[in-house]
Amino acid sequence: MSIGAEIVTFNPDVTKLKMNIERVVSQVNQLVLVDNGSNNVDEVRKLVRWFNIKLIEFNENKGIAAALNAGMEFFENQGMTWVITLDQDSVLPDNAVLGFKSVEQFDEPDTGILASQYDDLNWNESVRKEKLVDTTSAPIEKDMVITSGNMVRISAWRRAGRFDEWLFIDQVDFDFNARMRLVGYKIWQVNSVLMSHEIGAAVKNGVFARMLLYKPGASLMQHSPFREYYMQRNTIVFEKRYPEFKKEKRPLWLFSFIHLRHVFLSDKPFAGFVAGLRGIIDGLRYSPENDNFINNFRGTVLNSSSKV
Repeated sequence: MSIGAEIVTFNPDVTKLKMNIERVVSQVNQLVLVDNGSNNVDEVRKLVRWFNIKLIEFNENKGIAAALNAGMEFFENQGMTWVITLDQDSVLPDNAVLGFKSVEQFDEPDTGILASQYDDLNWNESVRKEKLVDTTSAPIEKDMVITSGNMVRISAWRRAGRFDEWLFIDQVDFDFNARMRLVGYKIWQVNSVLMSHEIGAAVKNGVFARMLLYKPGASLMQHSPFREYYMQRNTIVFEKRYPEFKKEKRPLWLFSFIHLRHVFLSDKPFAGFVAGLRGIIDGLRYSPENDNFINNFRGTVLNSSSKV
């Protein structure tokens, strides 16, 4: 089975990106970078030429979902079977592909995703102990996994309806996971594959965090106001789209509003709060009944022939 890999870039740290490429390029049949209109795209082009890999270049930021779909389409046209999806600041271990291929789930036709564990560089030791499992343990079936560090079966990506480009960035991974599971595919975390990854910039968990009722030792991240909007909107959209996977019993608006308090620990608290509030409002306005994307998908799920 042929295996490709795609790295999505947007204003990347070139040093980290180079390390990312070095780790994965020798493990796959072909590597593609999909650039989302980076300001430093000239530096990205230099890396592409140095490693002799392919670049799919957007002239603007079309979002993570559009970039992922572009890479998947490329490899689908190449006749490949699997694609490893990576963020620009993720670094796979040297034995990642061997680890994925060594588990019995690799050969099972209902496996849609083989996911790595990830160790976030911003986690403290207590969080790390809570989240990481023994790398010698058997694969764990998961409900949801982040996109980076996954090996995705291309036929499963196609059957599940691709990544939803309207979501743009946040919840793109969980939305895709939900649709993949609804059509009958399984998601497995391969514990022997441990990836280094960064989800966001850490903020200090001090006295002000205690005042906001965060627990001591909690890992807190900050994001741009632009990102905050999509985080809040898409969290509500996800729960409205997929009641099968709803875990939070509190009203959506209340849960989102409580979660939004983390912006007051960020560098731009007012802008972050306004953007997040806009996201909550737009999420509450969202109706799955008026969403052609999810309605078309639901129509295929109802047809048993569309399931694995």
